Amino acid sequence: MGVEYTALELNDMGDKGKAFRAELAERTGRTSVPNIFIAGEGIGGCNDGPGLMTLKENGKLVPMLQAAGALESAHTSDGAGASASLRNDAAPGKP
Repeated sequence: MGVEYTALELNDMGDKGKAFRAELAERTGRTSVPNIFIAGEGIGGCNDGPGLMTLKENGKLVPMLQAAGALESAHTSDGAGASASLRNDAAPGKP
């Protein structure tokens, strides 16, 4: 899709990473990663909760990113062949 994103490597962040995991547990009930957020809404991981891939396959990912203001442009609503970029201020992990 050509979407840029921000990844936080919690294992490399020392005490701050531990604090992020604790916050994830409070907000989502899970500490496993990836733990993906779009516009402050936890969507789960890659394949769970519903997950990034499930949303893409169901045609819901691009509309979610558009609604969040994360996509500058998209050619389709189902993610197939979409050309998009994620604005830095709408990056995952930022509520």
